Amino acid sequence: SSSAASDVYKRQLWDRAQGLRDPARRIETWRKIVTLHPRHRYAPQALLMIGFACVEEIGDTVAARDAYRELIASYPHSASAGSARFLLDELDGKAPVALPGD
Repeated sequence: SSSAASDVYKRQLWDRAQGLRDPARRIETWRKIVTLHPRHRYAPQALLMIGFACVEEIGDTVAARDAYRELIASYPHSASAGSARFLLDELDGKAPVALPGD
């Protein structure tokens, strides 16, 4: 079915992003997932990965905050939104020193 083929394509796009060494190209590919397939299960995770790569690999905390805020606004009930809230707090210096259970 076309739905199954579409899902395979989205998985291939995700896998391609994961395999790219250049953070700018990875971010561009994750952004493509969000833009072209905003309702797919990978979209919230792609935004989370964009934010993470912006902070950890590029050092762009403004872009990271934008990605995390977009994730929280667009997918508020996703598991990724919870992570984005924590990472935003961490960027703002509000995160707990240790995670619960540590």
